[in-house]
Amino acid sequence: AVGRYSDADNPVISGGTFSSDVSAFVGDDFICVPTEDGYAVEIMNADNAVAKIGDKLYKNLADAITEAKSGEVVTLLKSVEGPGVQVIGSSNRTLTIDLGGNTYTVINPTVGSAGTETNGFQLLKGSTITFKNGTLKPGTNAAAILLQNYSNLTLEDVTVDCRNSQCEYALSNN
Repeated sequence: AVGRYSDADNPVISGGTFSSDVSAFVGDDFICVPTEDGYAVEIMNADNAVAKIGDKLYKNLADAITEAKSGEVVTLLKSVEGPGVQVIGSSNRTLTIDLGGNTYTVINPTVGSAGTETNGFQLLKGSTITFKNGTLKPGTNAAAILLQNYSNLTLEDVTVDCRNSQCEYALSNN
């Protein structure tokens, strides 16, 4: 493996192949991708990034949503499995999540209030959120509620698919 180190206690990987997922140690401009033999760390580009806002690429949907400013569109670039996503509410924040015709499958860890992390998506009060053009589904039995909604939510051409899962509620509005 090739690596660069910011200091001896915090290694940052910038290339190489690995037998296990090293995403936690990958530098900002790099991404850990699965291969037939394990994992590879590559420079992030439009072919291996998961999401984008404008021209800025992201390793995962959660980071893109967290960084999105009001009025921006987060675009999912391919069908992926990823952890639950919490959308923090803020006054007058408007956010569009364009699934790009892809499927986002929620795996562990799920999100939610302390002690009740059973949501695929937790959309908190104070935001206007639009999901469009794709499919959301659970890929873990921990996702009892796929969409826990406290926001002003619009689903536009979105399939919320809880078939063949332990999901109790596809959408819970509070």
